[in-house]
Amino acid sequence: MNRALNLECFYSILEELKSRTGFRKLLECDGKMDWPRRGVYFFFESGETRAGSDRLRVVRVGTHGLKQG
Repeated sequence: MNRALNLECFYSILEELKSRTGFRKLLECDGKMDWPRRGVYFFFESGETRAGSDRLRVVRVGTHGLKQG
């Protein structure tokens, strides 16, 4: 697969996850919420869109809780 197809696949997977689980806005979050113990997070930012599109683009990817303790 080429880069463009990989990106389309990635964003398609993110859309599927969003439809199943929803999403949270960082501004509305706190440490007392029911967060997963481990996982990957994706940040989107208003005004940051994918080239040639009005769809938001991922601006940051991270992980948490990957080590015991």
